[in-house]
Amino acid sequence: MTVHTPFRRYSLSLMLALAAALLLAACNQPSPPAVSTGVYKIQVAQDGAYRLTRAQLPGLTTEEFTADRLSLTRNGTPAPFTMLDEGSDKALYFYGQTLADDYAAYEVYWLRVLPAESERPSGPQLTSREVQAMAATPVTATIATVRAEEDLIYVPKGPPAGEHWQWQQLRAPLTTTVTINLAQLVDISSTLRVALWASTQTPTNPDHHMRLLVNEQQVADEAWDGAGRHVISTTIPSGLLREGANAVTIAVPGDTGAVVDSSVLDWVEISYLRSLKVQADRVTWQAEAEQADFKLTGFSTDRLLLWDVSEPLTPTLLTGFTTAPNEDGFALRFHDDDATGRRYLALAPAQALTPAAIVPWQGTDLRQATDGADYIIITPAEFATAIQPLAEQRQATGLRVLVVNRDDVFDSFSNGRPSPFGIRDFLRHAFDNWPAPTPRFVLLVGDASYDYRDRLKGKFKNHLPTFLLDTTYVGETASDNWFVSFGGETDYRPSMAIGRLPAQNVEQLRAMVKKTLAYETAPPSGEWRRRVMLVADDDDAAFTQMSDTLATDYLSKTYTIDKVYIGQTPNANADVLKTFDEGVSMVNYVGHGSLDVWGAEKALQSADLAKMSSNGGRLPLLVTMTCLTGFFHHPTADSLGEVLLRAADKGIVAALVPTSESVTSQQEPLADAFYRELLTVEGATVGEAMMRAKQSMPDNGRAYRDVMETFNLLGDPALRLVKPAAETASP
Repeated sequence: MTVHTPFRRYSLSLMLALAAALLLAACNQPSPPAVSTGVYKIQVAQDGAYRLTRAQLPGLTTEEFTADRLSLTRNGTPAPFTMLDEGSDKALYFYGQTLADDYAAYEVYWLRVLPAESERPSGPQLTSREVQAMAATPVTATIATVRAEEDLIYVPKGPPAGEHWQWQQLRAPLTTTVTINLAQLVDISSTLRVALWASTQTPTNPDHHMRLLVNEQQVADEAWDGAGRHVISTTIPSGLLREGANAVTIAVPGDTGAVVDSSVLDWVEISYLRSLKVQADRVTWQAEAEQADFKLTGFSTDRLLLWDVSEPLTPTLLTGFTTAPNEDGFALRFHDDDATGRRYLALAPAQALTPAAIVPWQGTDLRQATDGADYIIITPAEFATAIQPLAEQRQATGLRVLVVNRDDVFDSFSNGRPSPFGIRDFLRHAFDNWPAPTPRFVLLVGDASYDYRDRLKGKFKNHLPTFLLDTTYVGETASDNWFVSFGGETDYRPSMAIGRLPAQNVEQLRAMVKKTLAYETAPPSGEWRRRVMLVADDDDAAFTQMSDTLATDYLSKTYTIDKVYIGQTPNANADVLKTFDEGVSMVNYVGHGSLDVWGAEKALQSADLAKMSSNGGRLPLLVTMTCLTGFFHHPTADSLGEVLLRAADKGIVAALVPTSESVTSQQEPLADAFYRELLTVEGATVGEAMMRAKQSMPDNGRAYRDVMETFNLLGDPALRLVKPAAETASP
């Protein structure tokens, strides 16, 4: 029998990673260090004990791979670690926690090398605690929970934040089966839980009915009423569960009399009694009330680590446990007077987890940027070269331009995780802290997707995330406006002009940059500059009324108006395409719309791009008072606004387009204010006209908030509309 102490077998040295206490003392924020060497970005994709060797840390010397030369932090807070073993077996151990959410399936830890001469202040250590030898009949089994869950369906409307990703649609009549694998089963009664989101509600009461079967035997028959979260919990009698695969069948008979009975499955889980016989030299368990003595069998070695991870941010190494050979390998035994509710982890060192990624960090700490800027470009590294011509042009017009790497934003402001909160915090930091004048423009380079983590493997990836906020009609949808709204949850008016070039690849970005530069530096002369096309749907008189009002109040004083009103024009689609080909300064649409089409009559749709001709750069600004035509964050389909903007040498130069649904009376104040700012303010840029329009809108509740938040600018916010006169507008 071997009694384990901190210094037997491992030469344990319980030292603290002293990072943030010294190097981050001046800025208590979750940011990486200001230096660009000796820093490692470590991605942790699951909870557990992690092991790092020097071979995994490129460039780290033997002298630096010691507890007093290394620092480990998580989200700006020191994370305790320990060094075990010597020579080639020497390794750093820490207990890592993931922080899986909609934005990423991993958390980031920062490991850095401290200078040899640094004074190291004391701090909390990775502590140890001694347990005793087993003193009574041990616990040999514990309650374990196995959950089956997949995120395969995005449900934007209904489920609360954090629950929009669900598993299966359950629309009656339907039967589906989920397999749950159980190991080391002790056959007593167990618990089955099924979590659902009921998505329909009818006058029939109850309007939902479901049966649950385990291995072909019914264990639950439940009916309930109404929409919303619902969890079915039931007992599984002994004798039903099996070691290995177990079939949980969900049957929705559709017999309530409701017109439709539909729910979405979130997860299925079974809680059962599991033997403390170890598999693969690693086991985690939680002690129940009045449990104090434990015996774990099945280890292949007696070189074991025992952790108390009840407080995962401050885990404890346990000593004093014993190991001894038994009939199936080695057994670990111990007694803990304070075991109730504690969570333990026992493992062989070789079974410690390996980080999902270890990357030597060579970035820039944006919290150290102090020069200021008028025009901020945030771009992924792969788009940096393609966006440079536009950056140079903006610089040439007198703007102070800063091109920022997307990953530096995440590293500096969201602990290395690709979160939209990191983007917003960076922009707020710039607005609040950079020297005057405050930044005026923000250009986001890259397309976005509501599938932040690429669960669906769609063809359109999340190059630069947008923010998804809850709206009245469609639930979650994209808002770039949110990035520059700094007044808190109730103040959604923007403080900077923001736009996006929604590129999926370099070719698309080059096409948009080329059109923008040509439009600004060498726009063709001709009558197209004073032409405006107004398109209106005929389903509601309010559509043509708004269009006519815009013409009377703002447009007809300067521009020649071409009206293409559905129901009044024999072939609206042909007229729209003809006007695009001839060239027009602005196009305004009012009416029903969807992702890629205007109105039921299809006055314009994405497929029409193939019919359009290159018109020599006579490109319009597009303004649409409709729904969804700017839904740029779809992972498998393009919105109409994106299609027209990305098109090389045709289409549009910029677009004010929505990602949500709203009604005409809510959209009209935005349209009115936008045209007033754009056409009556000398030198107005498109982005600042939109910003000031939103700032001037009435504070009339959530509906107006939805309009302000979800009408986004696709295009350069510093773009100026070409003047109707022949000469080019001066910058």
